[in-house]
Amino acid sequence: MFVFCLQTVLRIRCQILLLSLITWGVIAENHQLFLSKNKYIENKVLTAGTVGYIAEMSSVGIVQCSMTCAAYKAGCGGLFYHPQSESCKLLMSPLMEALVYDVRLGWSFWSQNPCEIGWFYFKDSCYFRDQTALNWASAKLVCEQQSSYLAEVDSLEENNWITENMTPFYCLTDWMDCVVWLGGSDILTEGSFVWSTNNRTLTFTHWGPYDPNAYTADDDCVALMYPGGQWADFGCFMERHFVCEKNV
Repeated sequence: MFVFCLQTVLRIRCQILLLSLITWGVIAENHQLFLSKNKYIENKVLTAGTVGYIAEMSSVGIVQCSMTCAAYKAGCGGLFYHPQSESCKLLMSPLMEALVYDVRLGWSFWSQNPCEIGWFYFKDSCYFRDQTALNWASAKLVCEQQSSYLAEVDSLEENNWITENMTPFYCLTDWMDCVVWLGGSDILTEGSFVWSTNNRTLTFTHWGPYDPNAYTADDDCVALMYPGGQWADFGCFMERHFVCEKNV
């Protein structure tokens, strides 16, 4: 009898635990708040008063801390966690480059965005829009100096995401300013566009209705134009902003 009761109690507790995990999993999945440890932000926390915290908790594990962040939905910009003291700090907003940090050994940062501050996450890549106007070759070099490459777009979904999230703020004044370099070109062979990292042929394209047109002899480099996100072949010497991409 005792054994039967014990088995029943354990079974009920397991069912409750499983139901709780499923419930939290649904919350996290619905709001896309799966958190991962950011390797670029370790052994430091934000200086007091730099940014607001939703909550600060103690004696909690990283799972409970993450679940609490997920419960706040988009209102939680990430969390700082210290495993030794089991301390948790939930951020009110995402981290930004201008914020100030204090050195605090053992602390780590967890968020939906595993990229460096200033970079944006989509699928398995991090993206950065550089607001410096450079020609295509110089833009390519700048990306490479940051262990990245000029963005290589492989799907309409990715193209739409870049269009929606990397949009320059000045687009309403001059459409020529609303152009960013991508990593494609036909510099090697006229009419055969490849990505710059490994000369891989473009399997996805999103050309405008009159592109590519090689309007001039130097129209060899691929650019994305706002607001529609269509592509054009522009003169590589032209100075434009650009989007860098790196794998997570």
